[in-house]
Amino acid sequence: ATGSHQETPGMSNCSQCDTGTYASRAGLDLCYGCDAGKYSNTSGSSVCMLCATGSYQESSGKSVCSLCATGTYANKTGMAACIGCEAGSYSSIEGASKCQLCGTGSFLDTTGKSQCLQCSSGTYADRAGLSSCFMCSAGTFSNTTGASVCPQCSAGSYQSGSGWSWCFQCTTGTYSSNAGSKACNPCVSGLYSTASGASSSVTCLGCPPGFISSSPGTSFCKLCCVGSYGSTSGLSSCSDCVAGTFSNISAGASVCKLCATGSFQADSGTSFCELCCVGSYGSTSGLSSCSDCVAGTFSNISGATFSGVCQFCSAGSYSRTGASICLECMPGTYSSIQGSPYCSACAAGKYASALGVSMSSVCTLCSTNFYSSSSGSASCLQCPSGTFAKSEGSTFCRSCGPLEKLALVFQVVPGVQTNVSIEELLSVGWEVCDEQPYVQPTTSQLIDSCNGTFVLFGAKASQDSQQLELMAYAEREILNKLVAGQSSFSNGAYWYREPGNSIGFYSGCGGYSYPDISSQDCWSRLSWNLDNGMGGFRAGCSVGLNSDASWRKVIYVINIDSSNIPRQCVCIAGTCGADGQCDSCPAGTFSSASASSVCQNCFVGTFSSTQGVSACQECAPGSFALTYGSTRCDSCGANQISAPPGSFASFGVQTNVSTAQLVSSGWSLCSDVPYSEPTTSSMLDSCQGSYVLFGTKSSACNDRLALMAFARSTSVLGKTNLSSLTADNGVYWYRLSQKSVGFSGSHDVTLNAADVQASQCWSRLSWNLDQDCGGYRAGCLTGLDKGSGWRKVIYVSSRPRPFVGCVCSAGSYGSDGTCLNCAAGAFSSAPESAVCQGCSAGSFSSEAGGTSCGACPASTYSSSPGASVCSLCAAGTSSLALGATSSAACLTCAAGTFSSASGSTVCLVCAAGSFSSAAGGTSCGACPASTYSSSPGASVCSLCAAGTSSLALGATSSAACLTCAAGTFS
Repeated sequence: ATGSHQETPGMSNCSQCDTGTYASRAGLDLCYGCDAGKYSNTSGSSVCMLCATGSYQESSGKSVCSLCATGTYANKTGMAACIGCEAGSYSSIEGASKCQLCGTGSFLDTTGKSQCLQCSSGTYADRAGLSSCFMCSAGTFSNTTGASVCPQCSAGSYQSGSGWSWCFQCTTGTYSSNAGSKACNPCVSGLYSTASGASSSVTCLGCPPGFISSSPGTSFCKLCCVGSYGSTSGLSSCSDCVAGTFSNISAGASVCKLCATGSFQADSGTSFCELCCVGSYGSTSGLSSCSDCVAGTFSNISGATFSGVCQFCSAGSYSRTGASICLECMPGTYSSIQGSPYCSACAAGKYASALGVSMSSVCTLCSTNFYSSSSGSASCLQCPSGTFAKSEGSTFCRSCGPLEKLALVFQVVPGVQTNVSIEELLSVGWEVCDEQPYVQPTTSQLIDSCNGTFVLFGAKASQDSQQLELMAYAEREILNKLVAGQSSFSNGAYWYREPGNSIGFYSGCGGYSYPDISSQDCWSRLSWNLDNGMGGFRAGCSVGLNSDASWRKVIYVINIDSSNIPRQCVCIAGTCGADGQCDSCPAGTFSSASASSVCQNCFVGTFSSTQGVSACQECAPGSFALTYGSTRCDSCGANQISAPPGSFASFGVQTNVSTAQLVSSGWSLCSDVPYSEPTTSSMLDSCQGSYVLFGTKSSACNDRLALMAFARSTSVLGKTNLSSLTADNGVYWYRLSQKSVGFSGSHDVTLNAADVQASQCWSRLSWNLDQDCGGYRAGCLTGLDKGSGWRKVIYVSSRPRPFVGCVCSAGSYGSDGTCLNCAAGAFSSAPESAVCQGCSAGSFSSEAGGTSCGACPASTYSSSPGASVCSLCAAGTSSLALGATSSAACLTCAAGTFSSASGSTVCLVCAAGSFSSAAGGTSCGACPASTYSSSPGASVCSLCAAGTSSLALGATSSAACLTCAAGTFS
């Protein structure tokens, strides 16, 4: 039945369920334990009961429930555990079914507690069930525990923070008129209060005159500082004494005093006045500034009370307003009257270097190559590198234009010069770098210390001498680049430099050695020992001077940027003109050097097709230009080449012509003398020939003429006058006794004595005639009659030829401009051939236009001149000879050899098995039947022996011979 159980089979009855268990249906073998929160306190129960409120049971199978502990509660039946009281509530008894709220003035901040805590001082709880107390707010306080409200701070006190248990008393300078104040009110600026705990603003009192309260909430007033004042009571700040007044009392002034006459105060808030400075005065009191002496006057008295103390400045000085002294006019300025308020500036292009100038005439014009671009210059500035100022008083420096370059204006003849005035050198800008006796050693350090655009080496015979016996100059850069064993040409001389050996120059003939003892052009040689402890060695033809105490070595330099050297812009090569107007040379002309005033026509045989060239191009081989100023070259005709320079086909003035070419063209030398030797009419008349050639070369050893021209002797040597020059072969000729003889590529010739015309200078040659002086000009070089090394050369010839631009080429012949190829079997080996030569016997020329004949090859011959082909040796013969002149050179082939074709160079040997029985064979025959030849070169075949036989042809051995069979014989 319910409430019972039986777990053992076969039993006659059931057992009741124990307390704490139950059986809710019949037939159970076990009873169930009551669940947590339930109980059974009787046996035989069929159901468990719920724990009552205020109690709990946490385990199953229990017969009773437990009461909830203090601080907990069970507000429902059948609870397995009690609940802790929440924060702000409590339970002080066991078995509680609910918790009680904490009352006002108390709190509980944790759960499961049996009692509440009282609020601390400075806090309160104004309602039940709080988990924490509130802090007293600013303006309130609580000085007890368990407070449910915070009282307000009383008037005269305050509390700015929260959670305080007391209030603060208002300090001096403040007050609070209401209860619950969070802060006390400050007495406003200008008021003060000495009472503490003040509850009304009436305790704030105004500061008396001369005193201030500058900030709110003060308990005392401060004195006005010196330099300020307070005119009424209740002020928050003192007023500064205004400019022109002061206050110097420290007891709190209520008024400021005026500055006396002769004094001032520019600033406000000061305790004193200053005396008027020198250069000013004060005629009334209370001034904030003194009156300045007007410009042009000055005063050196301080504290002046009237304007009469200001005096006028003297001429040469000036003053601005308020001056205590007059200033001297600065360099570059002047003042010419008393009382000047300023100095006048020297005009641009002028300068004055002195102080206190009282006259405008002291302003001086800037020198050449100096400038002043603005007025009032104390000095002139040197023109920067690459610019110049041509005249005095320049306000700017001129830069060269795109077709110009900057050049020095100094005239020193290039090349090796003799007997040169030192005064002239110094006058054109050369400066002495070093002068020492020849016995003094020369070092590279000394040479390198002489810096300039150009460096000049020279020698003079004594210390007091006023001329250089010998000199030459070159670009400094050339001397820097010289290397041992090599000389370099610069400015008309050859220079060399070998540390440990020597340094020097020469004109060009004979080279140089160490020591330089060459006798060729000895006059032009200067040589100094270098870096070897010995002094100078030679000066001209004098050698061994390193032990001579009288001779002197001199070095001069000149700089393109030196201020004392005139400079100018000159037209660059390829242009011409003057005074800043440079134009490109037109096509057909050129200018090879800078500073050309005119462009020169291109030489005969040259051309320029474009403008602005510094050199004309030579006509290409096979073309020519017969006129000066050609813009193109014309092509030579068939079988023609350009006429070589110096040949009889040459036209006009020629340059750089080989003397060997002249001789090969039929010219004979008549005269070759230095330019220093006079030219006489008798010498000219002694040069006889149909044609006469005038030329010049730079030295005796030079094998090329720098300049030459020729024409018929009647034109060259015929007497003329300047109004009727003789034109012949593209050149203008003149001969005037007591003046000069020469030629020009241009018809305009200007004779002082010799030709000094500058135009087309390259085409001019001029020698003084029947005078004491010698030659004068070679191209653009003039003044060569002073021992320059140049030489006058005259050639003559009787060979008449036309003047044309082209000649027949080698391999052709002709005249009058028509050239034909030499026929086969003939040749011409040189240009300008009038006829062709026939090939000699033993030679041939197979094609037209031949320049030479070839020897007949091996196994050929030509027995007659003019052969175009050589004859072949006949078959059966051979020859190895070259240039054979007959068939006798063809040798007959011996027996046993042969040659099958004409023109064989060797006879071939008959092979084994063949033979040739006679000389001159053209082939070999096979050995017939029953014969053989076992070796090459057989003239007969061997017979087979008796008892043998053979039917084979061309057998090469006796093995071909077969033995006769038994019963047979041979």
